[in-house]
Amino acid sequence: MAPNNLEFELQKIGLDEREAKVYLATLELGPSPVQKIAQRSQVPRATTYLVLDDLQNKGFVSTYKDRKSTRLNSSHIPLSRMPSFA
Repeated sequence: MAPNNLEFELQKIGLDEREAKVYLATLELGPSPVQKIAQRSQVPRATTYLVLDDLQNKGFVSTYKDRKSTRLNSSHIPLSRMPSFA
């Protein structure tokens, strides 16, 4: 499947295809459990855990647990990856 424009732009700043798909899913869904992110991104759930760990290390997502001890993820754009508009 060909990447959409946003996936392509994310790949230009250093994310691989799976990272771009998972990151876009977290943006679309907001804080969500891994299962929902995996379904939206069409990346296998086991792989989604690994990709989320990589995205967290790169500063693209945060992971936390709610009262039910569910792993939830939310996304943000690291300032170091923001494009310069000057």
